[in-house]
Amino acid sequence: MIDNIQIVLFFDKFTSYNPTQIAAGINKLAPFIGNAIILPVNPEEPDAPIIIFNESKDINLTVTRISTAIIFKENDLKKYKETVIDIVNFYDSEGISFKRIGIVITRILPKTAIKKLKKAIFKDEEIIESTDFAVAWHNIISLDSTKFNCWERYFMEAGTEHLVGVFDINTPHDEKYNIKDDFVDKCIAKSIKYVDEKIKK
Repeated sequence: MIDNIQIVLFFDKFTSYNPTQIAAGINKLAPFIGNAIILPVNPEEPDAPIIIFNESKDINLTVTRISTAIIFKENDLKKYKETVIDIVNFYDSEGISFKRIGIVITRILPKTAIKKLKKAIFKDEEIIESTDFAVAWHNIISLDSTKFNCWERYFMEAGTEHLVGVFDINTPHDEKYNIKDDFVDKCIAKSIKYVDEKIKK
């Protein structure tokens, strides 16, 4: 596992689109992502992939009936942030808007973080000595005066001594934001800053 970032853009309710047209548009603005696989729409499974770009080793993109998800190594953020913004603007040019955004940041944490985390949240000696564990919790946080859900999860990566931290930061279901390129840009920057500060504690 490596440090990565996933940006999930949730379509407005009742959004419909032509998968072939969307796939062609994304391929045109970001040909390095590779060719798309287009799958039949399953009305019973809104989370099922309809468009998949998975030929690239560095960046993948998946479109369902309800969202578009883009994932790449966090170290490649500078390289791909413009691509993310281009995709947001492409959808806008197609008359497709987003109601919510989620930023999922996954980090491999240093060994010192294991002891620090255990000391902070575990009280039972037997658990403190454990070599495998998983914990998660939810908080509502404010980033630049915007309210977000934050699911924070830590677990030991199977077959290793690595502690993995996953921060799922997303706008609430019951609130609608103007998800345009500048908002997406700020969300990515603020989320990374939040995670950096959280890990330093």
